[in-house]
Amino acid sequence: IPAAAAFAAPLVQDDGHSLAPGQMAAANSSRFEAENFNQEAQDYAVGFYEEHDLLEIIRGIAPSVPVSRRFSFRKGVNSEFFLSEDDDIRAIGADFKRVEYSGTEQESKLQNKGLTIVIDHDEEGNNERTRNMKIRMLISRLLRNDLRRLIALLEAVKTNTARTWNPAADPLLNPFQHLRADVQSSQTAMGIYPTRQVWGRTAWNMLQDLVEAHDGAIGKMDVTPANVAAKLGLDDIIIVDPVFTTPGGTAKNKILGNGVFTYYAQQDADIADPSCLKRFVDAELGDNVRVYVEEKKKFTVISVEHYNRQLAPNPIGIQKSTTSAS
Repeated sequence: IPAAAAFAAPLVQDDGHSLAPGQMAAANSSRFEAENFNQEAQDYAVGFYEEHDLLEIIRGIAPSVPVSRRFSFRKGVNSEFFLSEDDDIRAIGADFKRVEYSGTEQESKLQNKGLTIVIDHDEEGNNERTRNMKIRMLISRLLRNDLRRLIALLEAVKTNTARTWNPAADPLLNPFQHLRADVQSSQTAMGIYPTRQVWGRTAWNMLQDLVEAHDGAIGKMDVTPANVAAKLGLDDIIIVDPVFTTPGGTAKNKILGNGVFTYYAQQDADIADPSCLKRFVDAELGDNVRVYVEEKKKFTVISVEHYNRQLAPNPIGIQKSTTSAS
């Protein structure tokens, strides 16, 4: 199977025995045995993984939090974190006022995600170049899956503000009024000033069109993520460019198109901080992958796995806007 076809092919379930050469599959646990661990392939995979543009986007959207395979976190009542009172002054001989915070303890565990592919030695050879190409394909597909899951968490918010950005119809429209409104709405809901926005490329292009058509002061602005973030008082703006194809299809779809999401996420997050999105990763492995290689007489089986769980523990502060020309 050609590399491009294998990358887009639908996944089958690996039974641990009967994969066809070139077929990509959801990995069977039998592939991840210690004797199949390959340090050379591992070193290559780690280097490729760490430099992957998809991983950079994922880490920008959701900070990584190292945890054990099973972990728990407390979902508090957001308003309680901003309580204020006047009776915190201790009287002589008395105790301090005792306060309590409600909330629920959430139990969770990391998801073990992995994919497997078979290299037929007669068809593709048995060499390092072919092996590394297959490792890249598996890692890219795993990361693309995780990016789509993260965007789905953002898309799950219940409110959406429709924005009409059409420079031909309204050349004096200032889009930053809309963006500041999103920032303010996020802060009001969350109680903390948001730190980042996530943009689809379609929405970002519409922002550029509006600014370039504007006759006022913003028409001279250089529309870059850094400049827009500074104008809004945010730490980061992440633009989501990647596309995906569905199993069995050929049409390429944007992972995020005309959506803009504003929310709070702490860069060095921990299990208790109020970030709206988090990517929980294995404390031992970190936000990385393991590679296993089974060498057979006529074929090689390569499997890549990682552990993580992406959650929206505090979705109340996520604000969604959708841009359109009409």
